[in-house]
Amino acid sequence: MNKNDGIRVNVKHIVEEGLLITGNLPPSIFDIDESDRLDSPNPLAYDLMAFLTAHTILIRGTLRTTLRCRCDRCLHYYDHLVENSDVCLFYEEVTDDFLDLTEDVREDLLLSFPQKFLCVPDCRGLCPECGQNLNVRKCHCSAPVGAPCAFDKLEGLDL
Repeated sequence: MNKNDGIRVNVKHIVEEGLLITGNLPPSIFDIDESDRLDSPNPLAYDLMAFLTAHTILIRGTLRTTLRCRCDRCLHYYDHLVENSDVCLFYEEVTDDFLDLTEDVREDLLLSFPQKFLCVPDCRGLCPECGQNLNVRKCHCSAPVGAPCAFDKLEGLDL
């Protein structure tokens, strides 16, 4: 990421009513490796407001981006909006003229990334026999009668 691709606030520009800080940061801000599971091709948009009281600064606002994800169940690619509308950053004893918000904003949005990627909450996934995407159509496979459950092996463990 280029040094100019950050969010730097001139503390002297923060007036009593606050200072509006808006813009976009390039996708490289996330510093995540592109993979077949997750990609961040879109910029990070931010709409923030900075408030100053004595030597403390409060930053409130919204962060958002759209990720390109691969569903963990059906392997379908989809776009996922990640938004944090409750950004709240607090800085005490600010003595410099400039405050760099870049890393804190990055971390705040990374915490909003999904842990499990699902194209829809009730994704039915793939048939384990034929691989058919069960969201698109049913397959004609039937699970063998008495097929072992994935958790059957746990029954024999001596804990």
